[in-house]
Amino acid sequence: MSEHANDLLESLPAGRTNRKILDSWLRARGNKILPKRSAFENALPPNLALNAAIVEVQAPDKLIYTRRSAAVMKISGITETGINMLDITPPPYRAKRSENYWTVASRPCVAMNRMDYPLADHENGYVTVINLSLPVFPDNEQDPMEIHITAEVTDEVHSNLYFASLYRDKETGKIIPITTPFEFFDIGNGTEPVGIPNIRGDEVWPAISLQFEV
Repeated sequence: MSEHANDLLESLPAGRTNRKILDSWLRARGNKILPKRSAFENALPPNLALNAAIVEVQAPDKLIYTRRSAAVMKISGITETGINMLDITPPPYRAKRSENYWTVASRPCVAMNRMDYPLADHENGYVTVINLSLPVFPDNEQDPMEIHITAEVTDEVHSNLYFASLYRDKETGKIIPITTPFEFFDIGNGTEPVGIPNIRGDEVWPAISLQFEV
């Protein structure tokens, strides 16, 4: 994690969604460890306010979608909220996905990855989405920490996706989106995990991943 989030900002194409959102996050953060949700959302351009999905980090094995990205809902038709992200992740990938998002929340840091989503209006079409994962403090200190996951839809629409033959839900026949490896970016808070206060007690959760049965 040698690169800094400011370096990531400079590397993103000017005028694109992720650059605008990361710039808003950095401005809302200022010199604090993380921005609070209201400060971040107030800093966003109005047309991007609903771009990011929101995941509540309740525990390493409880990453709950409380809002889906408007962009992802439009292209894929995926709208479910109130569900655990890990429950809709293929078993072989649950531990790594837990580790990725737990790292973002507990270190904390910014991450970037890519995902391919099946298009709702195209039988064999897929589109690549570039995600930024941005940790955010809730306005109410008693609430779980949040990760806001942006969704910049690219022009990369393609078919015959390699993953399609590997990760198709056996019951529904739907393709399950699989993420590429995360790239992590330091936010100037050091390299040691800070831990997240456990809202169910005074203990601090360690920055580790859980082991899941496959």
